[in-house]
Amino acid sequence: MQGIWKRIEAWLKDNAPEILDTLIEGATDDDLQEIEAEMGMRLPEGVKASWQTYNGTFDAFIDGWRLHNLDEVVQQRQFMIDLFRDNEEWWNPKWLPLASDGCGDMICIDLAPVAFYDTPSPQEQVGQIFVFWHDDVDHWLAPSFQALFAAFTEHLEAGKYKIDEFGGLKSDNLLFWKPLKDA
Repeated sequence: MQGIWKRIEAWLKDNAPEILDTLIEGATDDDLQEIEAEMGMRLPEGVKASWQTYNGTFDAFIDGWRLHNLDEVVQQRQFMIDLFRDNEEWWNPKWLPLASDGCGDMICIDLAPVAFYDTPSPQEQVGQIFVFWHDDVDHWLAPSFQALFAAFTEHLEAGKYKIDEFGGLKSDNLLFWKPLKDA
């Protein structure tokens, strides 16, 4: 993940230096261990490495999504657990919200994969990424956080992203809105 973030940083420095200011300083090993203990589960190494580089974003970053910092992940997860306490079909306690669009939709990491997404996963695996739609059926997005960000970096470097009117990165491809295999 550090190599991926270095490539993203280089592109931002050359093309959108103002976006670098929206990235939050990385989390510490202690922060990550505390979160894992609090939630009672281990985080995939790629996600941990990303949070160690940048602990979320202040503003919408990619295709309208704002990356959550660790505290927001814990708070949003607990909110969803409380909201859907009696209905795990809507929210599984082993899902972690990594990003949100400000409208109730979230990009999540699945730490207990179950085959029910509207867009089926090519392989059910711990650490897969999906979109939780607040008013629709969830769908699979990528096999891992690292795979999603590697694809984003490739799209970024290939010129598929532009700066939108709000200062975030936007692509006609909408990489973060559809399954990676279709992007």
